[in-house]
Amino acid sequence: MPPRPRSGRASRLVFAEAKRAPILGGRSGRCGVTEICKRRYNIKMAKISLSAVVIIGIAILLFVYEPGSSFLPNAEGKTWVEIDPIQCGGNPWEIWQSEQGVAYDMSESDIIKLYYREKENIEISEVKSKQTHEAVCLACNCPTGDTLYLLVDDLSVQKMLTLGYSLSD
Repeated sequence: MPPRPRSGRASRLVFAEAKRAPILGGRSGRCGVTEICKRRYNIKMAKISLSAVVIIGIAILLFVYEPGSSFLPNAEGKTWVEIDPIQCGGNPWEIWQSEQGVAYDMSESDIIKLYYREKENIEISEVKSKQTHEAVCLACNCPTGDTLYLLVDDLSVQKMLTLGYSLSD
């Protein structure tokens, strides 16, 4: 308990208020200084809030997360293969596009699917790309910085491996 003020009505009011303020989690049920009570209350509320956020986060992970869902979802009878494309239009589908005069307003994904269907007789079910390299050199034989993932029939995997692709994890 704080020392009793010596004089003045305002001092007596502050002392009386400090005596009445409840302490959160304390033994005496009283708080010596109102500001200390507020700080204790704020700390306790912050702990409760943090606990609630953690519990909600865990619940979301448990109920929303599906094992097996990933960037490259599994598909029956199909396999993901990957390659790191190179710069300067040096990839086979880019060379083919410029030689064949294929429309440049098509997406890269559509051009890749068309190239492998027309040129290699391989049906590509899905094309995905992901940034995998932070820094790359500027030479034309250097990678563009992303990895290209193609979903192909299991029967076409061996041909894709001979074309320079590797199996995705």
